[in-house]
Amino acid sequence: MYNPITGQETLLKTLITDVFQDFFYRYKKDNIYAFVLEVDELFDIQYFTISTESSIFGETEHKQQYLLEKDKWNMTKWRIKQKDTEEYKQSIQQNKLSNGSDTSILQMFENILPNHNVDEKYALLIEQYQQAIQYITKIYHLNTDRILFLIHSSEDPTLAINQANELNPPSSLLFEFIADSKIDAKNQQSQMFKLSQADKDILIDLAQIVNITEPYDPLFIAHHAYLLTLDAEFSEVNLHIQNLIKNISATDGQDFSLDKDEVLNLINQFYQV
Repeated sequence: MYNPITGQETLLKTLITDVFQDFFYRYKKDNIYAFVLEVDELFDIQYFTISTESSIFGETEHKQQYLLEKDKWNMTKWRIKQKDTEEYKQSIQQNKLSNGSDTSILQMFENILPNHNVDEKYALLIEQYQQAIQYITKIYHLNTDRILFLIHSSEDPTLAINQANELNPPSSLLFEFIADSKIDAKNQQSQMFKLSQADKDILIDLAQIVNITEPYDPLFIAHHAYLLTLDAEFSEVNLHIQNLIKNISATDGQDFSLDKDEVLNLINQFYQV
């Protein structure tokens, strides 16, 4: 008897395999170095994408996708994708699986394992992806030192890094991807904390009053911090800086107050991020 759950899982593995096959035959000569499954926060497949060595600026360039070396692992700039387009729908509809049900690869593409919760879908997705990878690498005689299989989500930038080791054997390419991704994540975090002029002005003001107050008086500093919260530009200041100043302004006694060095260290941290 046909098991709908097993059938859904088989469809998922088949979908991944068929999409890779389509990419492989079209871009084999361009040397595919990454195959990526893009998912949303519910782990439903959004699209598949690849990148090739000839996509990167060099002696030969791929006419569909041009990448700078620094964008080798920037999946948001990859343009070779397999989406749920009308053309793709038609091609899939013509190739329904003979599995005893009306389920097609198209339906799997639109919603993976709809009867499972998010954790179950995630576990099954990884499991079926791994099985598909094993089949793909064997049938196409792939050198796993030259290609990575990844899963990516714009809602969770850490997903690709966290799953890369589970989906791929150790290789210099894997090391390169993880290192590049961690550097990129750190750079993005630094950009998030890039100080605006309003940030700098309020930090300088706070640091100056802390330095010139002798003897150091936490209650006086708290009062000055409170006055800073009334500034017209305070709402434009980085949220973390706002929280720091609000916490200082809430000081109402010596026991739980920050000393001079602690306040200055907290201010300096915003210049070190």
